[in-house]
Amino acid sequence: MLIIILESLVCPGIWALLCLSCASFSSFPPAKPTVSISPTKMDPASPNTILCTTMGFYLLEIEIQWLKNGWPEKEGVAFSEELQNRDWTYQLQVMLETQPQWRDLYACQVGHTSLEAPITVQWELENFCL
Repeated sequence: MLIIILESLVCPGIWALLCLSCASFSSFPPAKPTVSISPTKMDPASPNTILCTTMGFYLLEIEIQWLKNGWPEKEGVAFSEELQNRDWTYQLQVMLETQPQWRDLYACQVGHTSLEAPITVQWELENFCL
Protein backbone atom coordinates (compact mmCIF):
# COMPACT_ATOMS: atom_id res chain seq x y z
CA MET A 1 0.00 0.00 0.00
CA LEU A 2 1.41 3.36 -1.02
CA ILE A 3 0.99 6.07 1.60
CA ILE A 4 1.77 9.70 0.93
CA ILE A 5 1.59 12.86 2.98
CA LEU A 6 -0.60 15.58 1.50
CA GLU A 7 -1.80 18.92 2.74
CA SER A 8 -5.40 18.38 3.84
CA LEU A 9 -7.96 19.95 1.52
CA VAL A 10 -10.54 19.99 4.30
CA CYS A 11 -8.37 21.86 6.84
CA PRO A 12 -5.63 23.78 5.02
CA GLY A 13 -2.37 23.85 6.90
CA ILE A 14 -2.95 20.46 8.54
CA TRP A 15 -1.07 17.47 7.16
CA ALA A 16 -2.82 14.14 6.78
CA LEU A 17 -1.88 10.62 5.77
CA LEU A 18 -3.91 9.46 2.81
CA CYS A 19 -3.99 6.11 1.12
CA LEU A 20 -3.80 6.63 -2.64
CA SER A 21 -6.21 3.77 -3.29
CA CYS A 22 -8.78 5.50 -1.04
CA ALA A 23 -8.24 9.07 -2.21
CA SER A 24 -10.98 9.07 -4.82
CA PHE A 25 -14.09 8.19 -2.81
CA SER A 26 -16.41 8.99 -5.70
CA SER A 27 -14.89 6.10 -7.66
CA PHE A 28 -16.06 3.51 -5.10
CA PRO A 29 -18.99 1.50 -6.42
CA PRO A 30 -22.27 1.77 -4.50
CA ALA A 31 -22.64 -0.88 -1.77
CA LYS A 32 -26.02 -2.50 -1.10
CA PRO A 33 -27.56 -2.07 2.35
CA THR A 34 -28.61 -4.92 4.59
CA VAL A 35 -31.87 -4.31 6.45
CA SER A 36 -33.18 -5.80 9.68
CA ILE A 37 -36.03 -5.10 12.08
CA SER A 38 -35.71 -5.59 15.82
CA PRO A 39 -38.47 -4.74 18.27
CA THR A 40 -37.67 -3.59 21.76
CA LYS A 41 -39.37 -5.28 24.69
CA MET A 42 -43.06 -5.28 23.84
CA ASP A 43 -45.61 -4.10 26.40
CA PRO A 44 -49.20 -4.29 25.10
CA ALA A 45 -50.28 -1.51 27.50
CA SER A 46 -47.87 1.17 26.25
CA PRO A 47 -46.19 2.43 23.06
CA ASN A 48 -43.19 0.42 21.92
CA THR A 49 -40.24 1.05 19.66
CA ILE A 50 -39.42 -1.00 16.59
CA LEU A 51 -35.97 -0.45 15.03
CA CYS A 52 -35.11 -0.66 11.37
CA THR A 53 -31.35 -0.98 10.99
CA THR A 54 -29.65 -0.45 7.62
CA MET A 55 -25.97 -1.33 7.40
CA GLY A 56 -23.14 -1.53 4.91
CA PHE A 57 -24.41 0.95 2.33
CA TYR A 58 -22.45 3.41 0.25
CA LEU A 59 -23.22 6.17 -1.10
CA LEU A 60 -24.74 7.97 1.87
CA GLU A 61 -28.00 9.01 0.15
CA ILE A 62 -30.68 6.54 1.23
CA GLU A 63 -34.48 6.55 1.55
CA ILE A 64 -36.01 4.71 4.51
CA GLN A 65 -39.66 4.65 5.45
CA TRP A 66 -41.92 2.70 7.78
CA LEU A 67 -45.13 1.16 6.47
CA LYS A 68 -48.07 -0.01 8.60
CA ASN A 69 -50.45 -2.38 6.84
CA GLY A 70 -49.04 -1.15 3.52
CA TRP A 71 -49.40 2.59 4.23
CA PRO A 72 -46.58 5.04 5.03
CA GLU A 73 -46.30 5.71 8.75
CA LYS A 74 -45.25 9.30 9.51
CA GLU A 75 -46.03 9.77 13.21
CA GLY A 76 -43.65 8.37 15.80
CA VAL A 77 -40.75 8.05 13.33
CA ALA A 78 -37.25 9.18 14.37
CA PHE A 79 -33.94 8.87 12.50
CA SER A 80 -30.59 8.32 14.17
CA GLU A 81 -27.51 10.05 12.83
CA GLU A 82 -25.74 8.11 10.14
CA LEU A 83 -22.56 6.40 11.30
CA GLN A 84 -19.62 5.73 9.04
CA ASN A 85 -18.01 2.31 9.35
CA ARG A 86 -14.28 1.66 9.02
CA ASP A 87 -14.81 0.38 5.47
CA TRP A 88 -16.37 3.74 4.43
CA THR A 89 -19.89 2.29 4.31
CA TYR A 90 -22.66 3.69 6.49
CA GLN A 91 -25.29 2.53 8.94
CA LEU A 92 -28.50 4.17 10.07
CA GLN A 93 -31.39 3.30 12.38
CA VAL A 94 -34.96 4.47 11.97
CA MET A 95 -37.17 4.06 15.02
CA LEU A 96 -40.94 3.75 15.02
CA GLU A 97 -42.79 4.36 18.27
CA THR A 98 -46.15 2.63 18.02
CA GLN A 99 -48.59 0.41 19.84
CA PRO A 100 -48.84 -2.67 17.62
CA GLN A 101 -52.12 -4.51 17.51
CA TRP A 102 -52.51 -8.20 16.74
CA ARG A 103 -52.07 -8.77 12.97
CA ASP A 104 -50.75 -5.28 12.22
CA LEU A 105 -48.10 -5.69 9.54
CA TYR A 106 -45.13 -3.32 9.74
CA ALA A 107 -42.46 -2.99 7.07
CA CYS A 108 -39.25 -1.06 6.72
CA GLN A 109 -38.72 -0.06 3.10
CA VAL A 110 -35.27 1.01 1.92
CA GLY A 111 -34.38 2.62 -1.39
CA HIS A 112 -30.77 3.12 -2.46
CA THR A 113 -28.89 3.78 -5.70
CA SER A 114 -27.26 0.32 -5.43
CA LEU A 115 -30.66 -1.41 -5.58
CA GLU A 116 -32.78 -2.16 -8.64
CA ALA A 117 -35.89 -2.13 -6.42
CA PRO A 118 -36.43 -1.14 -2.77
CA ILE A 119 -35.78 -3.71 -0.04
CA THR A 120 -38.83 -4.34 2.14
CA VAL A 121 -38.48 -6.22 5.44
CA GLN A 122 -41.71 -7.11 7.24
CA TRP A 123 -42.58 -7.63 10.90
CA GLU A 124 -45.84 -8.38 12.67
CA LEU A 125 -46.79 -8.76 16.30
CA GLU A 126 -47.71 -12.44 16.00
CA ASN A 127 -44.07 -13.19 15.11
CA PHE A 128 -42.88 -11.78 18.42
CA CYS A 129 -43.37 -13.62 21.71
CA LEU A 130 -44.65 -11.38 24.49
